Amino acid sequence: MGGMGGMGGMGGMGGMDSAPPDFSMPTVGPLAEWRMTQENKLAERASVAAAALSEKQAEARSALDQFYAERKVKSEAKAKSNKEEEASFVADRDATMATDSWESICKMVDLNVKDGEKDNPKPVDRMRGMLFKLKAAPAAGVAF
Repeated sequence: MGGMGGMGGMGGMGGMDSAPPDFSMPTVGPLAEWRMTQENKLAERASVAAAALSEKQAEARSALDQFYAERKVKSEAKAKSNKEEEASFVADRDATMATDSWESICKMVDLNVKDGEKDNPKPVDRMRGMLFKLKAAPAAGVAF
């Protein structure tokens, strides 16, 4: 019976005395070990960066909310101030219109000499002088 079907000879499992190799704990080389540690470090850095980013975003949101709240308060205060100034201007304008017309014109027109006009008089000085004369004596019929 010499063939390969028997337990003896070369075709068998060998001796029962030798221990089978242990494949449950694979051996890891130094390069694979370094790669795993680098991946762990990168993952840790990424989680720290993500936490810092979310914290910065929360701070930015709160700063924006505060800015818009302050802006709204300032805008409402300015709108209220503008309405009060407008009411005062309209009342002053209407009161002036009821009085002397030349006086009201002089209030509406800026008759103050500008800084640049002091050294170099312009034709506006004639108009300014005429309005002052008409304001002073409107009924006299000042001749020009």
